[in-house]
Amino acid sequence: MNKDTLPILSAQDWALLADHMRRVEYPRGAAILAEGSYHHRALHVVRSGTVRVEQAQDGRGIALALLGPDEIFGEVGFVEHAPGSASVIAQDDTVIDAMAPPCSRSWPRSRASPCASITRSPLP
Repeated sequence: MNKDTLPILSAQDWALLADHMRRVEYPRGAAILAEGSYHHRALHVVRSGTVRVEQAQDGRGIALALLGPDEIFGEVGFVEHAPGSASVIAQDDTVIDAMAPPCSRSWPRSRASPCASITRSPLP
């Protein structure tokens, strides 16, 4: 994992999170997240390929960012339990590691847990 990917997490945190991630493959053009949806609320790490982050404006998708390997998306909904603020579409064949929010159920809320690191720190 690139150390700049959510830098508030330590290597140990990422190792713990890796056990709870699932790998998902998306073909070019597939919708990964839909703006305004609570469905698929997760922390996503791009492993290969590129995704386009966009918001709807006047019935069209306006590109906000292109993200590639070791970049993350979905972190706001993951932490704040909020609907998606943007849509994310696979720009080409893409592999994502996704993890549903664990903090409310199965993860300890100890200061040492990755959940504690995420929820205590402002996102960049």
